[in-house]
Amino acid sequence: MVKAFQITRIKLTFILLLFSSCLYAQNYDYKIFLAGTAEQRKMSCYGKGAMPIVGTELVYKEVFQMPGLKQDEIYNRAVKSLERMFPKYMHKITSQDEVHKKLTGYGKFEFVYKRSGGWIKFTYPYVVEFNVTIEARDERYRIIIDQVTLKDEETESRTNAANPSFCDAEALDKQGFVKNSNNGCKRIGIIASYLLYSHFFNQYMKEPIREPVTTKVHDDNW
Repeated sequence: MVKAFQITRIKLTFILLLFSSCLYAQNYDYKIFLAGTAEQRKMSCYGKGAMPIVGTELVYKEVFQMPGLKQDEIYNRAVKSLERMFPKYMHKITSQDEVHKKLTGYGKFEFVYKRSGGWIKFTYPYVVEFNVTIEARDERYRIIIDQVTLKDEETESRTNAANPSFCDAEALDKQGFVKNSNNGCKRIGIIASYLLYSHFFNQYMKEPIREPVTTKVHDDNW
């Protein structure tokens, strides 16, 4: 099922472009606003077999290539990237294994979906919380996102993201498209969260590490 989830760069780029107008930052709150449009619900990355379920857990794994870079360099970039990933409470590093070049941390994405019930429009705030593991090797690294939990911001209740109500039988229609429903919108938010997280992290990883540079100057030239 994990292999079935892998999507092409073209599809991922299209997804990110679609969400770029929906993602914004305000007071360190990162939110994905989802309308549950027909185009979103028919994307193959949200269809049948798209959620990488391992046993009773949602586990996303992907390997990114870093040609020409050694393990130490990749690991150092991973540390810096996790530190920069989100400001304040949006993430934290929980452990660092210098010997095996392995990092673990905690992250979260907030998403809001809107649905209409007749003339009334409903807005539901949710947070997807997860653990993230980064393992560095020569010329590549692997990102693993697991222990994924869906938190209702209003009731404070938490649900395993691999809950059957978000999986194929419940959240998809007969054509395999995501239903425009409560569980369907949650499904889109869950998948979008770890797709976007891994994409943004990989973008940070591509940037070289730049240490602060200080230069002594005359007071007159400050």
